[in-house]
Amino acid sequence: MADLVTHLCTGVIVKTISGKPHVPIFLFGTVAPDLVSRVPSMALTLLGQWGLPVPPEWVHSFEPLHLPIGILLLAALVSLLFDAAQRWSVFVNFLGGMMLHLMVDLLQDHHGVGYVLGFPLIDAPFEFGWMSSEASIRWLPVLMTISLGLVIWRRRKQSTGALSR
Repeated sequence: MADLVTHLCTGVIVKTISGKPHVPIFLFGTVAPDLVSRVPSMALTLLGQWGLPVPPEWVHSFEPLHLPIGILLLAALVSLLFDAAQRWSVFVNFLGGMMLHLMVDLLQDHHGVGYVLGFPLIDAPFEFGWMSSEASIRWLPVLMTISLGLVIWRRRKQSTGALSR
């Protein structure tokens, strides 16, 4: 699983290059699958290690929120929290950020576990497996440098464009 900063950096890169609006909701989408699926699972596992009776099914019950069906549902639910005029933009950007998250995760090798992208209809796991799941740490300095460079470039471009009008 790529770390949250890596996912944020990929989101910054995509949004900065595209120049499209709604950056915060898109960036939130890049980390949301891990926040809503991995964090509760880790918390329940920790509670079980502390001796609390946590059924094993509960630990894995959040996993569908890290898959396309859960991502789609989550984007729809989050968009409902916004004004009707903003819902479509929120839905598309939040969904886009979460899909980018999933694409980054699919590049990794999870030792044959993969992602059941067709859940609940198809149970075959899939992943490209092009890099180890820990490789994101090695890529982090590069991604952070690229992200920062693109943000500075975009701001300079906007400020010089605004001055020339």
